[in-house]
Amino acid sequence: MQRLALVTAAFAVAMLGLTGCGSGEDPPQKLSKADYEKAVKYSACMTKYGLDVPVPDPDGEAPAGEWTMDPDEPKNAAALAACGRLSPSGHVQGEEASEAQVNRALKMAECLRTKGIKTKDPEPGKANFSIADDPGGTPEQVRAAYMACDKKYPAAKS
Repeated sequence: MQRLALVTAAFAVAMLGLTGCGSGEDPPQKLSKADYEKAVKYSACMTKYGLDVPVPDPDGEAPAGEWTMDPDEPKNAAALAACGRLSPSGHVQGEEASEAQVNRALKMAECLRTKGIKTKDPEPGKANFSIADDPGGTPEQVRAAYMACDKKYPAAKS
C-alpha cells in the first residue's frame, strides 16, 4: 500500500504546487491547463467513490488547507485504484515493488475480476493495478468488491 501513499503524495504535490518555507522562495507553481483539467476529473472521480478531494481554482491555484487520507483504508484504496489513472502530472505509476507486493496486486486484480469489476493487472515488477473507467459496477459495488478482496488478500503491514 506504500504505492498508494505515493500516488496521494504525488497528487498533492501536483495539486498544491511546490511551496517555499522561507522568505525569498518562489511562489507556488500553477497547474497547467491540462493538469488542471485532470485535477478536476480526478476530484470528481474520487468524490464519486466517497472521498472529498479539493480542486484548484480555474487559474490553477491550490485550494486552501491540506488533504490527507489513509491509503491502507480499503475504501480509500479502492478509490485510488479506480481514479489514479486520472491523476495530474506527478502521479507515481508505481515504484519497483517486492515480489510479495506484486503477487498481492495480481491476486487483488484477479479477485476483483471474479467479482465483476474490470481490472487491469499491474505492470511487470509493479503493484499498480487499476480499475477500468467503466468498472462494471457502481462505486458501492467496487468498494464492496475491493473490501472483500482486501480481506481475502490483506496487505502486509509495514
